[in-house]
Amino acid sequence: MTYRTAVYRPHAPYGRAQGIAGVTKVIANAVSQSEFRMRAAQVLIATCAITGIFYAINLYSIISSTVALQHIGTESRALTSQIETLDGQYLKLSSTITPDTLATYGLQKGEVSFFISRSASLGRVAFGGHEL
Repeated sequence: MTYRTAVYRPHAPYGRAQGIAGVTKVIANAVSQSEFRMRAAQVLIATCAITGIFYAINLYSIISSTVALQHIGTESRALTSQIETLDGQYLKLSSTITPDTLATYGLQKGEVSFFISRSASLGRVAFGGHEL
């Protein structure tokens, strides 16, 4: 007759059926942990990808705004130079206008027939030219 000695195994299940179930739980836990790690890695990669897309969109927006601002500055300088040229031409032409040159084009001295008075009675129309 052979005698078995009892060996203490902490957390070891008793019996063959419980032993297989315990091994299955260990394998299931190992699989679920690796699946959890895989899902966590996927979520991390997806988050990084979405953040990268937002970064690219914001970077494109900043660059396009800067280019548009430079284009507007260039147009503003061009318009300023054109306005200065036209202003110079206006001053040159306006200095040559005299009553004699106007008469050569058939223009005569105008007369005021009526105007709106800016006195205390704002609604009244003043006839003549000296009621201010």
